[in-house]
Amino acid sequence: EGVDAKDVLEKRVPAVLYFPGCGGSVFYRRIAQSTLALLMYAGVPVVMPGRHLCCGYPVLASGDADRYEANLQANREAINKAMQVAAEAGFDVNMLVTACGSCRESLGRHGLTGLDGKVLPHNDIVQLLVERLPHTDEESGERIIYHSSCHPAWSGVKATKDAGKVARALERLTGASILLNPGCCGESGAGAYTCPGIYNTLRER
Repeated sequence: EGVDAKDVLEKRVPAVLYFPGCGGSVFYRRIAQSTLALLMYAGVPVVMPGRHLCCGYPVLASGDADRYEANLQANREAINKAMQVAAEAGFDVNMLVTACGSCRESLGRHGLTGLDGKVLPHNDIVQLLVERLPHTDEESGERIIYHSSCHPAWSGVKATKDAGKVARALERLTGASILLNPGCCGESGAGAYTCPGIYNTLRER
C-alpha cells in the first residue's frame, strides 16, 4: 500500500545471469548447484534461463556454422525472455556468469545486452566471487590439483595467465595449496569423438 510500481521498477535489484551450459545442467549438475550455492552465500541475486540451453561450442568446433548460428539465435531469444521476466520482477541483470571456459568462449559471440543496451560483462564464477567471499590467511595443509580449461575463464587476462589467476584466487578463498595441472584434458568439445586418436594420445600424456 502506498508503493508506486514505477518507483519499484526504477530501483531494480542488480543481478547476474548464470548460464550453466551442458556441463553444469546435464553432465555434472553439482557444478550448477555449487555455483548457485556460492552466489547465494555471497548474497548475489541470480537469474537463469527458463530451460536448458547449450552454448553451441561443440557444433562450432566441429565446423557446423549453420547449426551454431541457429542455436545462437534460439539462445538469444530464450535469454532475452528470461531477462525481461526478471526486469518485470524488479531485477536488473548487469553481468553474465559462467563456470565453463567453452561457454565463455561461445557466449562471447552472442552479444547479450542488458536493459541499458550495453553488452553484458562476462565473468567466471571464481572471478566474480573472489572479492565477495571471506578470505583466509591460514594454510589448511590441503594440496589441490587444478586443471584450467584451454579457453580462458578470467576476464581481462591472456589465456596463458588465466590458470594462475584462478589458482591464486582459490588459495585466498580456501587456504589450500593449488597445484596447476598443465595440458589439454583430451575432450575439446567434439574433438574427442571426431579425432579419437589425437585426443586419446593427449589423455595418455
